[in-house]
Amino acid sequence: MIFTSLQSFMANDEEWSHANSILGAAAHGKDQYFGVSFSDSIGENVLGAPGKTLNFDSHFAFVPQDSSYWVDESKFDKTAIKNETVSANEIKQLESDLATKKTATNTAKTALATANTNTTKAQNTLTAAKTTLATAKQQQANAKLP
Repeated sequence: MIFTSLQSFMANDEEWSHANSILGAAAHGKDQYFGVSFSDSIGENVLGAPGKTLNFDSHFAFVPQDSSYWVDESKFDKTAIKNETVSANEIKQLESDLATKKTATNTAKTALATANTNTTKAQNTLTAAKTTLATAKQQQANAKLP
């Protein structure tokens, strides 16, 4: 709803004042708030069908910090919305960290595969040695028989 409202302000041939306001062109100094509010109303169905339509509207305004807009300042939430935008440098650093970790992962996978191969070889060698030992013990036992 917010995107659609902003888009309709910015991309039509009638709302030049609203578009300038949304862009901050009519700003009253650097320190100001950008406000958004929502409302709904019931109106006649604009398509000519019988019945009523529930309309949802969004409203936007830049409001100077020291302003005549304030009727009751306690009802205006001045809490800043945290900007969680990641900078291009942070993205590059994260991409670099990811590449480093992928390389480390591939190295670890190769080491694991080598260790598994060596374990299999060692188990086969152990099995062969046990077989050889059992055969030797049997031959020794057979040699002692009178």
